[in-house]
Amino acid sequence: NSTIMEEKNLNPSEDAQQQGGNVAAPVAGGTKFEADKVYTLTDEAVDELYLIKINRNVEKDIKAKLDTCEKDGMQVPAIVCDPIAILEAGLQLTTVGGNTVTKESVDPTIPAILEGATRYRAWHLAKQKVENGEMNEDGTPYQAFKYIFIYNPNINKDNVVQTYMDINKYNVPTKGKDF
Repeated sequence: NSTIMEEKNLNPSEDAQQQGGNVAAPVAGGTKFEADKVYTLTDEAVDELYLIKINRNVEKDIKAKLDTCEKDGMQVPAIVCDPIAILEAGLQLTTVGGNTVTKESVDPTIPAILEGATRYRAWHLAKQKVENGEMNEDGTPYQAFKYIFIYNPNINKDNVVQTYMDINKYNVPTKGKDF
């Protein structure tokens, strides 16, 4: 069985509650995650998140994300949701190994990544480094960065596509000249 730890409880502000923040923290689709909490994957949960198949899988982006996460850690939590919502919306899911997940094979307790797939793939590269016994420059054993995520119970088959598009709409890196 996989172990997923609760990392920390976020206290939503009144503004967030007024803007539709989910304060009741319902459990959707059989997952055991609550809204407004940050979770961390543990070593036992290496393959325990689903990916949306249309999500970009670009090797150079994954390696670049690994570099930044090794340097700074994962600064922004990923957003995960009920995998059934994604399948019911007509999108396809896969495992990190590329196996297709169908309505018949989906485990509803495993969340799907709505935002943060490149970081998840980078985290798997980091885990490979650990498994290969790689060392840091100072001779200490390499340690993978923590993959952190927030479960969003408000994602459903009717809003998942628009939410996915909205999240990725303005995903433009900041350049030095912007400062």
